[in-house]
Amino acid sequence: MADAILLIILVIGGIYTGVFSPSEAAAVGAGAALVFALIRRPADWPMLRNAIREAAKMIGMIFLIVVGAALFNFFIETSSLTQTLVAWIAGRDFPPLAVLVLLLVFYLALGCVMDSLSMILLTAIPTAQVMTGLGYDPVWFAVGVVSLVEIGLITPPVGMNVFILRGLSPEMTMATLSRGIVPFLAADAVRIILIVALPRLVLWLPHILGLGCY
Repeated sequence: MADAILLIILVIGGIYTGVFSPSEAAAVGAGAALVFALIRRPADWPMLRNAIREAAKMIGMIFLIVVGAALFNFFIETSSLTQTLVAWIAGRDFPPLAVLVLLLVFYLALGCVMDSLSMILLTAIPTAQVMTGLGYDPVWFAVGVVSLVEIGLITPPVGMNVFILRGLSPEMTMATLSRGIVPFLAADAVRIILIVALPRLVLWLPHILGLGCY
């Protein structure tokens, strides 16, 4: 427990004191966690080797997604698809709330077939330009997108994380998992309503830090 507290203080404290950036903090946190693990017990080389192998696989997957997202975003920008979409929405005079509802349905559908990182990387730029074009604060929009993405991943019966849970607990039926997820979906729905109805709940801290606006 003490090690975890020290790790949190090291990472968060380093970021807020400006010693290192958030990206550097990730590396510092991983290195410190490794040091704490080695102090607690002698090095288990097979386990360490497997951990490095799994980390390399994950990093490779993430970079493939990043490269694919960069190519997709380049296509979006060069084809003027985003500008056309913004102009189409503006020309139809859709109310901002209707656009939010469409965005909710969009991310719920994506959550059935994609993981959160892929969804954000592939959709953040086009949807952000649409929403900021409608006058929404980008910080508020970012918080909303993360919430929508996570809701999409647990939406039964086809949310990706539902299948992951089913794989981890084969003895559980999909009906049981779906019933267990309902309270979390209800809490998420309340959170989305509060985010939409009371943007200040999201923006007060960024406003204090000089980010975003009311």
